[in-house]
Amino acid sequence: MINFFDNKKLYISDDLYVECNEVSKVIPHSHDFLELAYIINGSATHIINGKKIELKKNTYIIIDYGAKHSYENISKNLVIFNCLFKPRLIDNSLAYSKSLAQLISHYLINIGFEISQHQFIYNVFNDTDDVVLTLLKKILAEYEAQSTGCIQIMRSILTEVIILTMRKVEITQRIYLTHSEKEISEIIADINKNYLNPLTLQEFSDKYSTSISSLSKKFKKQTGYTYSHYIQMKRIEQACRLLSNTSEKVIIIAYECGYTDMKHFNSIFKKIMGTTPTMYRKIICCKQR
Repeated sequence: MINFFDNKKLYISDDLYVECNEVSKVIPHSHDFLELAYIINGSATHIINGKKIELKKNTYIIIDYGAKHSYENISKNLVIFNCLFKPRLIDNSLAYSKSLAQLISHYLINIGFEISQHQFIYNVFNDTDDVVLTLLKKILAEYEAQSTGCIQIMRSILTEVIILTMRKVEITQRIYLTHSEKEISEIIADINKNYLNPLTLQEFSDKYSTSISSLSKKFKKQTGYTYSHYIQMKRIEQACRLLSNTSEKVIIIAYECGYTDMKHFNSIFKKIMGTTPTMYRKIICCKQR
């Protein structure tokens, strides 16, 4: 695995590196950051985790942590814009996000519509209107100019790029969703907005005139999680944001996220995040130094 951020001289941030170059060869490698690779000119076959994908001008791919990838069949004058970033650049609570799927499910990025997981097998997107390319050029300009506030502006633009990408996916996905998939997407959108006091499965089953058992199975099939676990994930996600960005006591954060029992909060937090709230805060603080 390439630790790009240790081997390259970064002029602005340890969480972001931007470049635009003509490419003739890329050997198989993986890395510990997300990479947005945009084809400005030319074409190539991108190989990721053994799967081949054809990339051409105005297509881009977002590569997850640890994904082994390379290029072959590279055309003449292949120019790739690379934006390498760690999600914590956007917000400290995203420090544990290691994939595009995890990133866009976070409340800061989530567009209120659940994107099906199969959309992220290859993470390849089209930019026929040059909207994303225009934004990437602005990031490059800020990166090179290094003016006051450039990190804040680049963070904002990068967030916009990701949200616009999800909007493109949403428009396409809505066309092909089945009736039941649309219902589940509506439920997810409701939870994302009201995770402290969401409707119960019974209330949703009454709304859609279906059984709790059937709705529960559909929910898990579409999201990969049970209804109750998904709600807990959203609450812990908010707890992570507060732990990362405020100095509030853990007990207060627990209460603000819907937990009145600290033992229960600690148990759920550790189950989802793999560590305790206190240790999570310490890890985040260390990474900021």
